Amino acid sequence: MTLLFVKQIVNETEGIAPNARITVDADYSGVIVHEGAALNTLPTGDHVIGEEAFPLLVRKAPGTVFDKLDAGVYLVRTRQVDIVEWNTKSLFRDSERPETSNRPIQGRSWLRIDSPARFLLGVLRAMESDPAVQSEASCGEDTNAESEQKQQSTTEKPINMQAHRLVMQRIEAAAAKTMQEGSFITEDGMIALDRLQSALKPELQRQMVDIGMDCTAIRVSVLFVALTKESFYCVRCGSRTRRTLEVEFTRNTSILFSVKTTTWGGYFCAPCAVSVALMYNLSMIAGCGWLRLVGLFMTPGLIIVNSVCAIMVVFTAQTPEQHEARSLEKMKGITEKGK
Repeated sequence: MTLLFVKQIVNETEGIAPNARITVDADYSGVIVHEGAALNTLPTGDHVIGEEAFPLLVRKAPGTVFDKLDAGVYLVRTRQVDIVEWNTKSLFRDSERPETSNRPIQGRSWLRIDSPARFLLGVLRAMESDPAVQSEASCGEDTNAESEQKQQSTTEKPINMQAHRLVMQRIEAAAAKTMQEGSFITEDGMIALDRLQSALKPELQRQMVDIGMDCTAIRVSVLFVALTKESFYCVRCGSRTRRTLEVEFTRNTSILFSVKTTTWGGYFCAPCAVSVALMYNLSMIAGCGWLRLVGLFMTPGLIIVNSVCAIMVVFTAQTPEQHEARSLEKMKGITEKGK
């Protein structure tokens, strides 16, 4: 989605005629650009650019005659930009659990342009080095608000597309750097969103200052991503063809004053599920699960649970392809619900 950052009211090829009247709308600043440099910034209101001002703007000797000033005039939005929604390809690669390591983050940012000239020049320079934006704009793109889409002319749309791209690149860079410098995976394999949000905001602020913007607030969450069939192979033997089911086996070891519980969870095929259930149950029956009072209560229950899990795998396991199809359906349902 492309938001309205910039409006162009005078093209540089057309230039500014002597005594031209320029109106800067509320919530905008006017920026006069000449040969890739910002000559002047105009506040909200009506302005007359007199002929005597031309030499001052381009720093030439007084009395120099101009029939027009080869400069463009842009209105840059200074009111807070509508909420910028994003998701980043920077993944949580430090997690061993596929359900977290395979998820990028998504978020919402509240941004404001603090330095109109710096922001505009950054966008214009990026447009010069990225001609693809012009061709993309000709295909048309939806905006965040219908009213803003109507306001954007064919000349303004490429500028706003590039501005939007520039903002997204900075968000991506901030997210990538934040995740490289800190770990946000908790002991149970979940993503600590509050910790991530606290670390991401100052880095995003630094990235935005470089392009003349200010980040007033952010909110982050985790984007659900459909898991591929490789995520559903057996965790024990790695078989790519056997049917699997996600279960969890638990073993209790009670020796003298020590009680230890071992858990092994994931997608198991039937032979591996039966093998692990027998291994865990026999080790508890052989004596390791009964040597303390707590084991007398825990061990029978764990033996039953392990046996039930193995039976479930034998009779209800599905192929990796079936798991992948269900994951895609789940993602589709979440996406449609969020619309």
